[in-house]
Amino acid sequence: MLSVRFRPDRGVFQYHLTARRHSGDQQNWKRLTPRFIGSLRKQLLMWRILSRQEHSQYAERGERLFSGNVSSECG
Repeated sequence: MLSVRFRPDRGVFQYHLTARRHSGDQQNWKRLTPRFIGSLRKQLLMWRILSRQEHSQYAERGERLFSGNVSSECG
């Protein structure tokens, strides 16, 4: 589960990720989970450098994707 909250005292968003293994090999979990978290962190850092217009474009694209009205979303 990922929760996000804005910290007005610091002017930043704070992210909290809770990951639980429900099945699968424990060794794979230990090996792959840090990689996943690292990739997620990189995406969040990249998000910070985008303009407000780019944020809006991604938000609109997300709305289309999750509403089921998907056209060609490549590119």
